Amino acid sequence: MEQNGRNRVFRSEDRSTVIDVLAYFGKDSHLTRGRFVRSPFRDERTPSFHITPNGRGWKDFGDGSGGGVIDLVMRLAGCDRLRAIRILSEMEGTDWTPAPAAPCRNFQRKQGGSRPSTIVSAGPFTSGVLLEYSRSRGISQAVLEKYCTEVTAEFAGGKGKRARFIGFRNNDGGFVLRSALPGSTGKRCTSSAPTFLDCDGNVSTLRSSSRVAVFEGMFDFLSFKEILSSCTLKAGTCDSCILNSVVNVPKALDYIMQHRSAYLFLDNDRAGREAAAKIMTDSDSCGCRVTDMSHAYKDYNDLNDFLCGENVQACTKIINLIKSNQDGTDTREHRGQEPCLPEIH
Repeated sequence: MEQNGRNRVFRSEDRSTVIDVLAYFGKDSHLTRGRFVRSPFRDERTPSFHITPNGRGWKDFGDGSGGGVIDLVMRLAGCDRLRAIRILSEMEGTDWTPAPAAPCRNFQRKQGGSRPSTIVSAGPFTSGVLLEYSRSRGISQAVLEKYCTEVTAEFAGGKGKRARFIGFRNNDGGFVLRSALPGSTGKRCTSSAPTFLDCDGNVSTLRSSSRVAVFEGMFDFLSFKEILSSCTLKAGTCDSCILNSVVNVPKALDYIMQHRSAYLFLDNDRAGREAAAKIMTDSDSCGCRVTDMSHAYKDYNDLNDFLCGENVQACTKIINLIKSNQDGTDTREHRGQEPCLPEIH
């Protein structure tokens, strides 16, 4: 048996599985028949990372490494054994019952299994697990705290079960809730609605700029802010529209069409393309010029994947695109043509 710094016994039966840890860090956790997934340590097409039948051991046949759950956390978090145990202990402290599940990042359009019946509290971030999760998604604490809050929610029908989430306000007065919990458990909402933010980051239904940037999910929006936070260029301001789900496109159209220009940062998948097409079609009769920005991250599913996959290079590429557009306005508006990023932050 192992103990953490608080002398709490950390028994093997308390541990999360390898799948849970992979999901927490936003890595591939879709098992093949042979219990393989793509390695979390590198980009690869053919899965070479094997998970043992009991779910608690792993072997990377690409580099020969292997171990248990704690070893995996140590390597993914770049920390020592004690810190890894504390991370796992904090994860258990959120009332998470580990279970093999798909990674939470692939459920962005499913706005919740059972919804929290009660928001118990909302305030500054104190959960190390949530901050670690945010960092694993490429989002700094400064950006996270500016636009989000820590929310403790009590689940409907959960017999008092509570968990802590990253809370992102929507225009219904509710929250979009995200955490490292696997599957739909970590993706919830108190109401299904988009989020409209003015130039100062306040929730509003009125435009404060002639331009609006449109995002599919909260982490895409936070990624955009993270990228631009490293940019020292002088840029104009814009409003932001976060759909929180592509099903909310109809609810967001009136707000988007208040603006003279809209820049779409939607996912590079079928749902994202259909949402972009819907917005573009409606803009034809409203005088709103719509520019599809998805080619800025065309090799990735979404803007957050781009940020996580490219790291510093992502910022460089985005900044270079901003620079290339400072002396003129790009007129290429439709998919199939690669536009420049607008001067917005």
